[in-house]
Amino acid sequence: MKKLTKHDYDKAMQYILKEPEFNLFIIGDLEIYGMEDPNVSAYTSDSWNGGEFPYFILNYRNSFIFYSHNPDFPVEEAADFLSSQKLSNLSGKMSLIERLIPHLKNLEAVPTYLSRLNSVSMPPTPAGTVKRLTAEDVPAICNLLLQIEDFYTLRSKTEKENHEDILESITHGGRMYGIFEDDTLVSVAGTTAENSMSAMVVSVATLPAWRKKGYASYLVAELCSHCLKEGMKFLCLFYDNPEAGKIYRKLGFEELGQYAMVRSIE
Repeated sequence: MKKLTKHDYDKAMQYILKEPEFNLFIIGDLEIYGMEDPNVSAYTSDSWNGGEFPYFILNYRNSFIFYSHNPDFPVEEAADFLSSQKLSNLSGKMSLIERLIPHLKNLEAVPTYLSRLNSVSMPPTPAGTVKRLTAEDVPAICNLLLQIEDFYTLRSKTEKENHEDILESITHGGRMYGIFEDDTLVSVAGTTAENSMSAMVVSVATLPAWRKKGYASYLVAELCSHCLKEGMKFLCLFYDNPEAGKIYRKLGFEELGQYAMVRSIE
């Protein structure tokens, strides 16, 4: 496997910008950290000779993203490398991950829909106190997300690891807004992988007792509105719940295709 360096940065960006929505995380990490930061490393096939990459792998703190513009990429070589790593997460375009999965032991692909927003329709302002969250809110954010079934990856990490991940997300390449009822954080929505053209909306969650009040919809719209005003061209998000899809479409999101998150088979 060939580890890429800062000298390969322009070629890497040119390659992944062929599908900027599916590579939003990669774009954000490379713009923030470059190719040789302790948090980030990037790889391609040993067969690469300076032309187009056969495939591209980004490792951000043991979370791996896989991309190839060529559907006939060398599957076994890529899978052997990924199997040799300490994988905490693996994700990528569904059509690519489907080819890798048969070669990865005890892992399965969980499909989700990727959607893009170019302009936002603001819903009514809800009750509750809306604020941009800061480092002092990290414990409350973590406590809320751990109560939501969809955020299963948090339960495989320590409290310290989760706090560090959330703090890193809201201070480097992301932001998060929340709604408080009295002193309780009841709903959140954030961005990650913010870059010169886009951002990914993540961590959209509301505690069960405060749902059906429009909190999450408003927070997503508020996030997107600020990002677009700052000059971003689009935002993306993932969803796998048809009801959530209806809500996001009302805000202006349109589906692009399927993305996959890989998890362990218990």
